[in-house]
Amino acid sequence: MEPLVFVPFFILGTIFGSFLNVVIYRLPRGESLVKPRSHCPECKNKIPFYRNIPLISFAVQGGRCNQCGQKIAWRYPLVEIISGLIWGFCFTNLVLPEALIAVSMWGLLLVVAWLDQSHQKIPVILLLLTMFTALTSVILGASYWRLAVMGAIIGGVIPGLAAGIMFLISKTAGLGAGDLLLGLSLGIWLGPYNILLALILACGLTLVIWGVNFLRRKSTGDQAIAFAPYLIIATAIVYITSYYRNDLIEGLFFN
Repeated sequence: MEPLVFVPFFILGTIFGSFLNVVIYRLPRGESLVKPRSHCPECKNKIPFYRNIPLISFAVQGGRCNQCGQKIAWRYPLVEIISGLIWGFCFTNLVLPEALIAVSMWGLLLVVAWLDQSHQKIPVILLLLTMFTALTSVILGASYWRLAVMGAIIGGVIPGLAAGIMFLISKTAGLGAGDLLLGLSLGIWLGPYNILLALILACGLTLVIWGVNFLRRKSTGDQAIAFAPYLIIATAIVYITSYYRNDLIEGLFFN
């Protein structure tokens, strides 16, 4: 990893992460993403640009609003850090078209994961943008169309069949339409092998969380658990490990 490449893109990523925070806060409330200017959710005072610097402003102000002293949610610096790491990783390791698609997709997935976890609902516009980004990766040649079709079948159809079987058995919807559309988009983007691994890992993570909640009596056993965040976490694990796996294979056999 080249620091001279990683650091500037990390900084750009934190700026993009600041915008993602705006989306996470405003989209579920039906507010404009453009107006009004950034403001404190508590006292509504507008935040000047010099107090809206990603990560730095949070650290300098001690994690509190400069006007009213209200604590700033840890989501804000966390999303900015994650976004910065995504940009740094993608632009350091991927070629330009693929890197642009990757940071766009991961930005969308970060928002989807956060909103589904907090609201258990994925806005349709985010699902459409995720699908558009996945199809763009095929059009630009970052993904092969044959693998994209196979991935779409595994990512969308198989979970759909599983959800149908679960409904017939338990009379409850195990997966929502948003989960199925998300799986379809990720299948197009990742291809059949990686989406299959991501689905298996996501099911395992979800089962573990369900078991922990059940044992701690936070769930009655039939309480809904947001699936998208665990699918996205699993996708991140598979995406990163597949990159280094391929790099290791090339190093062992082709150098």
